[in-house]
Amino acid sequence: MGRALAGITAVISIISIQGAAQATTAMAQGSWAEYSSQAGRISYELPSAWNVQNENKLQEVGELAPPYPAYTLIAGAEPAELGGVPNPPYGYAFSETPSPWFLVVVKTGTAAAPSPSRAYQLAPAGEASLQEQEGLAPRVVSLTQPLDVSSGGLRGSEDRSEVIVPGAGDIELNAVVYAKGQTIWMAMVGCTLACYNANAATLTQVIDSVKVGTASFTVRHDPVKARR
Repeated sequence: MGRALAGITAVISIISIQGAAQATTAMAQGSWAEYSSQAGRISYELPSAWNVQNENKLQEVGELAPPYPAYTLIAGAEPAELGGVPNPPYGYAFSETPSPWFLVVVKTGTAAAPSPSRAYQLAPAGEASLQEQEGLAPRVVSLTQPLDVSSGGLRGSEDRSEVIVPGAGDIELNAVVYAKGQTIWMAMVGCTLACYNANAATLTQVIDSVKVGTASFTVRHDPVKARR
């Protein structure tokens, strides 16, 4: 099992999934590109230079297995391995990497999703679960006071956190998660603390661009955020 599959599995395991992979639409806008899924009712923007791998690509390389989420995509600034060989996002997502990565998942399960005000906890919980599967003892620390967010008729929460992994390094995360009924819409970015600080403006812009529900196809309709 690759890092991406293990990471997605850890996130998905929080809520049982029912559904199939859906198509992603990409539209370039200068140095940024907008991505959207009508079936997933989500849209967001990523730097055009980032390597993007949708559910079809992840299935092709064996990094996504049933049961599939309703929608998923992994992207990242592509670092080079030894010898200068490009390292795709599924090779370093969910890791304490010196290059930023991004994950978006839309999933509907058999159990009720958490309350919108607590939904943000799913992101670090999934990362911590992955580390625990590798025999490590992670600890999650919230770095900001969670934000209550709303977009397109849906409500959720956002938080920046740090997953401290003794003996393996720390992972800085920023995530926004919307929840309604049995469905969650999760978008998260991450990398090492030094990487996050160096790319903070870009990573903040990525998370701020996430729109869900009816707002995901409304031009210039930004999510509403309120500090608790």
